[in-house]
Amino acid sequence: MEKQKSLLIVYLYSQVLSKIAEEENTKTNYSFVNLFRTPEMRKISLYTGLVWFGVVFSYYGISLNITGFGLNMYMTNFIYGAIEIPFRLTLYFFMKKRSRRQLQAWSILVSGFFIGINTVIPVSLGPLRTTIATLGKGFSGCAFMVLYLYTAELYPTVLRQNGIGYNLFLSRIGVALAPLILLLDEVWKVLPQVIYCSVAIVCGLVAFLLPETLNVELPDTIKDIEETR
Repeated sequence: MEKQKSLLIVYLYSQVLSKIAEEENTKTNYSFVNLFRTPEMRKISLYTGLVWFGVVFSYYGISLNITGFGLNMYMTNFIYGAIEIPFRLTLYFFMKKRSRRQLQAWSILVSGFFIGINTVIPVSLGPLRTTIATLGKGFSGCAFMVLYLYTAELYPTVLRQNGIGYNLFLSRIGVALAPLILLLDEVWKVLPQVIYCSVAIVCGLVAFLLPETLNVELPDTIKDIEETR
């Protein structure tokens, strides 16, 4: 009898939620404008946009610079790909217990830190430069992995697709600009690395401004965002 009551309560609860969601969708047509219409949504959209741009920009900046560390480019490319496997497997276990915001911010910052170190290591120390760059690639890959999950948790249900689409658009700008920055080495040899490092550090600091989502009920509406944050 108790089991039947529990099942009935769960069924009724799910029906109520479905009805609320249906009414919400029929009453309002949400667009990209809604990402910036209210104060808290505006902050989240601006901050996540910067973080997406910074993560993708620095990630591809490291990935495309496979000939700048003194080793065979094929070997460097293989190492770059292989390093992400242990990093991402380790991150998988951390994401269950650790702060999303902290993981996102520190993974970008550490990646930028390693990029910055390579600007002061002599070119003659090719293996050391490759090792440092590989560690930076690993942390940058972790930042990429956290980014998708964290962003989806930040946006309310009614705007989640719009939010992901908006951030993907900004990330494509980062992808387009990343290889062009490498051309600046003709102006100053380490200028591309300085730019990648600076962008990663700035975006890592911006990530600290985002709200925490670990063990927090996901928002369904814009009202939930504005009232709870």
